[in-house]
Amino acid sequence: MQIQFLGATGTVTGSNYLLKSGSANVLIDCGLFQGDTQLRLRNWAPLPIDPREINAVLLTRAHLDHHPSNDIDVSGIMANSIAKLVMRQ
Repeated sequence: MQIQFLGATGTVTGSNYLLKSGSANVLIDCGLFQGDTQLRLRNWAPLPIDPREINAVLLTRAHLDHHPSNDIDVSGIMANSIAKLVMRQ
């Protein structure tokens, strides 16, 4: 199992982590960077992983600095994750 810190490093905004375990890739948060221009510009940086390789998205809270940023469409991933979770119940 590996965890990669993609955001909220050197700052308290932009929470974003990638958890890899075997063939599973889980994006934990994907938050917006807030603050000065240098931080906000990070909102348009590409993810270091192809979004199609993300199997699930876990949001830890409903704050903008944790919620998926406006330039990354994870809606399909989230819908798929929720459907899998419901089917397991």
